[in-house]
Amino acid sequence: NPTTARAELARRFLHCYGPATAERFAEWTGRSPKDAKTAFELIADELVQVDLGGKERGWLLASDRKALESPPSPSGVRLLPMRDPYLQQRDRATVLPDAAARKKVWQAVSGPGAVLADGEIVGTWRSRLDRARLQIEVETFSRSTRAVRRNIEAEADRVALVRGTETAEVTWPRDER
Repeated sequence: NPTTARAELARRFLHCYGPATAERFAEWTGRSPKDAKTAFELIADELVQVDLGGKERGWLLASDRKALESPPSPSGVRLLPMRDPYLQQRDRATVLPDAAARKKVWQAVSGPGAVLADGEIVGTWRSRLDRARLQIEVETFSRSTRAVRRNIEAEADRVALVRGTETAEVTWPRDER
């Protein structure tokens, strides 16, 4: 039943990306804004309206509200590859508010991966295999703490294992050394 499927798709979208607007759902699905609004109306009794900042309001599944009221604090470092699902979100300004940084992360051709530290994108990374070692070049958007640099290097070693080498060598911008 197409109506049931449309409602379920809206639920799943909001569960993964909520709170969100019908307009963001339309962008995500590639459907019309009118179709997206209709899908949200199908599940209206399951939704709560929330403030998205400024004058913007969005929708959230009522069943997800409690989990989002006190989410755990993100921690740790991850080197996200260029096509990681987290980086494929359409609302890039929410994921990374700084416009200049967004241009570095989301490049049209051969873009870099992103360095995620404690839930924030803090830089980019690129890699290349050099004999038996993975070379990883990191560019941070601002100076990192020693702890973050150590965690990036540890994560780089884990990436090296996945890529079939034993270790990685991380190179930093001159002001990070």
